[in-house]
Amino acid sequence: MKTALLRRLKRLEEIRTVEGCRRLNCRSGVFERLANKEIAVRLGDTEGSVKSSLQQMFQKTPVSTRSQLVRMALEGSLGMPGKS
Repeated sequence: MKTALLRRLKRLEEIRTVEGCRRLNCRSGVFERLANKEIAVRLGDTEGSVKSSLQQMFQKTPVSTRSQLVRMALEGSLGMPGKS
């Protein structure tokens, strides 16, 4: 029972890591002024998935537009792509 729970927790952490990477890559595309479709092609993902990732970022931050997201990152309120 304990081993199964640990496996499930590890899998959830892996999923969170993948989701975090997807959001980071989407954000990088926004910084490069790429359209959702262009970001999707770069990531080998769907345009809908990119849109969903961006919407999740907007829900977790006090911004509602791509330009506000970039500005917030440049001001240091968000981590920049590729930096910790």
